[in-house]
Order: sequence, then C-alpha cells, then structure tokens
Amino acid sequence: MGTDRYETAAKVCEDGWKESSDYVVLVNGENFPDVLSAAPLRYM
Repeated sequence: MGTDRYETAAKVCEDGWKESSDYVVLVNGENFPDVLSAAPLRYM
C-alpha cells in the first residue's frame, strides 16, 4: 500500500491486472460518489 490514496492507486496501476476487462472507470480522488458508481462493476 501507498502512503496515501494516490500512491496506492499508482502502485495498483504499476502492478497491473491479472486478467482483462471490458470496462474502465475514470474517477478522481476528490469525489467520493465516483467510488460508489464503480464498485458494482467489480462483480460483472
């Protein structure tokens, strides 16, 4: 984990994903509802 949410996000991007995805959600760290809208895609 990183020292803050931005460093953690950067480390996740550097490590990559283990499988492909048909979706991408672009959000920023200043708007909490962004996370709520993206979470359901995790289970698709």
